[in-house]
Amino acid sequence: MGQTARAPPTGAGTGDSRDAPRPLPDRAQALAVMLRALNRLAARPGGQPPTLLLLPVRGRKTRHDPPAKSKVGRVKMPPAVDPAELFVLTERYRQYRETVRALRRRPKTSSLGRTWRHG
Repeated sequence: MGQTARAPPTGAGTGDSRDAPRPLPDRAQALAVMLRALNRLAARPGGQPPTLLLLPVRGRKTRHDPPAKSKVGRVKMPPAVDPAELFVLTERYRQYRETVRALRRRPKTSSLGRTWRHG
């Protein structure tokens, strides 16, 4: 049985120069390519210079947008305040502030009495 000479393999993973990854262009070059591609896609009527297309973004309404139709007649009223609950919350908040103030003051007073000794 005679063996015939085979052509060297080509394609992926053979070390062929066509398989080698292309070097990535630097940022400025990549940005220029992207802008050129976007420019070609921009729809412009007869011969006007290219413009930047801004698409609306979903999100909150601005304060200048009109209210929805269902909210036009609505009158904004603050919720009713229970006096007993307000008193309890005010007292708890006062105690919280007092505790935090004491905790913040504690490291300062303990470090003021220290003397630095070297050696």
